[in-house]
Amino acid sequence: MNLMELGALGELVGGIAVIGSLVYLGLQVRQSNSLAVSRAHEEATRASSELAYRFTDPASVDLFVRANRDWSSLGPEEVLRLRALIQAGMNYFETLYYANERGEVHGEVWESRITRMRAYREIGFEHVWESLAPFYGVRFREFVAREVLPGPVGQDAYRAMLQAGVQDGHG
Repeated sequence: MNLMELGALGELVGGIAVIGSLVYLGLQVRQSNSLAVSRAHEEATRASSELAYRFTDPASVDLFVRANRDWSSLGPEEVLRLRALIQAGMNYFETLYYANERGEVHGEVWESRITRMRAYREIGFEHVWESLAPFYGVRFREFVAREVLPGPVGQDAYRAMLQAGVQDGHG
């Protein structure tokens, strides 16, 4: 084998190595993306569970029921507490919204969370959203105006929320 043939063989081996490296890199990126989606789902589930725990505290449940019946019956401290609970929920939903935009949230999970946001309207959401909205990103505010505020209300929202919770397994 002369020098030219050895050079050509070296280029061939180098080309194969580059192709192999690119395939390996592609597999690593794919695995990394899959892991990011999995982690986002786990985090969303954890945050949703923590939020559900806060929302099912007996004092919170009583507050929600009274807010739904007669908003004007709430005292200033109760309005502030309800506002803080709704803000905690909306912080979670905003984080999930942007994760969904990045493709890190499964579609059916995201749909069930939209239903849950709509159910917030039964606990005074519309009374506090106007004051909370400036604290959220423009795209998320536009999403809330387009998808959450005009959605189903009342028992339809609760039924949809419960059905979505059963379907995605994260109640």
